[in-house]
Amino acid sequence: MITIAESLAADAERLKADIRVLLEQHSRLNPPLHSESIVILGPSHFWADLSVEAQRLQTKILNDYKKYRDLIRVLIRGLTDESQRAFKEANDLILRLVEQDYATWCETKQEATEQTLAAFDRIQSVVDRLYSPDGVSLVVSDTNALVANPNLDHWRFGWCDSFTIVFTPIVLAELDELKISHKNASVREKAESVIRRIKELARRGELDCGVPVLRNTIMARSVAVEPNMSETLPWLDATNNDDRFLASVIEIIRENVRSTVTIVTGDVNLQNKARFARIPYCEPPPILETTIAQEVPCP
Repeated sequence: MITIAESLAADAERLKADIRVLLEQHSRLNPPLHSESIVILGPSHFWADLSVEAQRLQTKILNDYKKYRDLIRVLIRGLTDESQRAFKEANDLILRLVEQDYATWCETKQEATEQTLAAFDRIQSVVDRLYSPDGVSLVVSDTNALVANPNLDHWRFGWCDSFTIVFTPIVLAELDELKISHKNASVREKAESVIRRIKELARRGELDCGVPVLRNTIMARSVAVEPNMSETLPWLDATNNDDRFLASVIEIIRENVRSTVTIVTGDVNLQNKARFARIPYCEPPPILETTIAQEVPCP
């Protein structure tokens, strides 16, 4: 399981490879017009029309880039104004040279390629400014995974020897609702069991700072603050519990970009949204202690 910082770096390299093909193999710059009666004060070179094949590649690049860009924009939200300006300038340049809707100061497509690739390096340098502990493994469970296996001290994952289980506000609220109103008595009892375990953990110490579940192996901590849905990924819906859960996970990632942060869920719809958001996930650990949860890596 890789960290978000590593995942973003890999995404940047894939995007740079596609952009190199687009600009070097498919794009063409028309030379400036020469006329004694025309004075050009702005960019003088103009992009030629792309072939249909090139337009398809351009569309793919823009779709992939916007997912990469949107996640980074959320992650760097708390950085300095200078960092925000550096990100914005690099983003604007990449979009201009990939969309090719305007004239350009670049005189050759090789120059356009070099400027675009350098802009990605500047974005990655902004990501590098984020504070994060290194080498920590955090697993953020959805409600169903906790209900399916309330024995937290039995949880195991194949990619790490020790980890911290993180409880988010929406999950705690859903557990309270399940223990009271779910029509299935077994589900109510399991939700109540999880809540009792969490309360017991809270009695051991400050749960928001982290308390041991199993010595030297499993810790648990809670997040108290709801995510600001106006400052998260633009496609997340504030009225949808899965989307609010994802927004909470992204806030956890913001503080842990160089640690592994993994969603634990068996919910196929939530897994689908996690893939789209570029967030790793895995199946819940089975109840049997000897069975190891299988990783489903984010593509």
